[in-house]
Amino acid sequence: MEKEDEESDEDDAFLNSSLEIINGLSRGIEVSHLTEQLKKPTNSFDSAATDSIFNTLKYIEEVTETLV
Repeated sequence: MEKEDEESDEDDAFLNSSLEIINGLSRGIEVSHLTEQLKKPTNSFDSAATDSIFNTLKYIEEVTETLV
């Protein structure tokens, strides 16, 4: 049960950070400092979804850096 709690806490923190980045992007706010700090959960409940979100946000960071 404790492992599930750790996974849940890590997943929650990751998803909250991801949403903060997406909200910032949608408002045109600089979020590179947030994407640099973004860490994937070590034991995610759904690692495929987590990987997709993480990789997408990192890709967006790379693309927006080249536009500046």
